[in-house]
Amino acid sequence: MKGKGKKEALLIVIVFAVLFIIFMMSRSLYTNGSCAVITVDGVLYGKYPLSKDTDIPIIKDNNEINHAVIENGTVYMKDAACKNHICISQGRKKASGESIVCLPNRVVIRIEGVGEGADYDVIAN
Repeated sequence: MKGKGKKEALLIVIVFAVLFIIFMMSRSLYTNGSCAVITVDGVLYGKYPLSKDTDIPIIKDNNEINHAVIENGTVYMKDAACKNHICISQGRKKASGESIVCLPNRVVIRIEGVGEGADYDVIAN
């Protein structure tokens, strides 16, 4: 029975080692994005560098529907003219591929990295 306990302990150590390696590899795939791409109704609203702190009122049909903020290399939704405010609760985003979505107002903020068309400084309507 003593041999069985050693085998179980060794198996547990191996499982944790494999999980640790997978965790470290997934962290190395995480890359910060370089710009926030905002679309409204599927149409490009603007591209904004994450390196520059910016307040972005998102205006549709002459009314502000959302207010995004770029701060310290992250973007978040500060305010929204929708009932549930799920987009606000999505928090700060900075990794390439992450996004913030406001379905009622059809606003999407997607983080892009270098090589994804992020070489623009700012394009705004």
